[in-house]
Amino acid sequence: MGIPQKQIQSQLSPMLREFIKAEDELINQDGLMECCREAFDAKELDLFSAVCHLMDHQLYTFVKWARTLPLYKDLKTEDQIVLMQRRGLHLMSLTVCYYFINDENLISLPNGQKVVISNIKDENVADIVQGLVDTAGRLRHLNLDKHELVCLKGIMLLNPVSKGLIDVKRVQEMQETMEDLLIDYVDSQPHIDEKVTGELLLRLSEIERLCQLTREEVIMRKSQGRLGRYPLLMELFEDKPSWLY
Repeated sequence: MGIPQKQIQSQLSPMLREFIKAEDELINQDGLMECCREAFDAKELDLFSAVCHLMDHQLYTFVKWARTLPLYKDLKTEDQIVLMQRRGLHLMSLTVCYYFINDENLISLPNGQKVVISNIKDENVADIVQGLVDTAGRLRHLNLDKHELVCLKGIMLLNPVSKGLIDVKRVQEMQETMEDLLIDYVDSQPHIDEKVTGELLLRLSEIERLCQLTREEVIMRKSQGRLGRYPLLMELFEDKPSWLY
């Protein structure tokens, strides 16, 4: 029998409570825009293009979410932009793993449709999706909960090796704070094995690899003229983003 949610909440640090509140607000956003729904409802679904379309429309939602986060919101605007540009794709990938994949053979689309992985014809896209499913499965095996999820998101976002940062030392200290937050939470829950922390952090390297594959697929499709116009999304792949913060 697990620990009652009310008891868990009483044990949380104020900072972790803030992260949970921001996460709930992110996930409880209004439903899909009509154009996004149409992309997924297309008779001949191009899964990669539909996902790119969705990410292009959801990216600013992630920007607004990040600006409410403890630590991150205290950074200079220039460093906030760099981190979101370098880590935005990673954050969305981890979000997909947690909320949209609950089966080894299926991925749930935002419109409720289920995609069978073996039916994905594009080999490159199938590899990316399979990687997400595999990572999601490992996270489920570790019984990842929302408190651990938000810690992982903070660790992933506050990456001090992100190219273009001004205050690298401060970002590094913030990332270490997030790591301590994860460790303290795991230690405070007697039903969670302390070894879980290391296993969870290993999953972030898997997300890194999948994002690199996604980046390569985007670049290849763009060079071949097979990528639609996704202005915000493409700024994740530019050296000098121009987001209006």
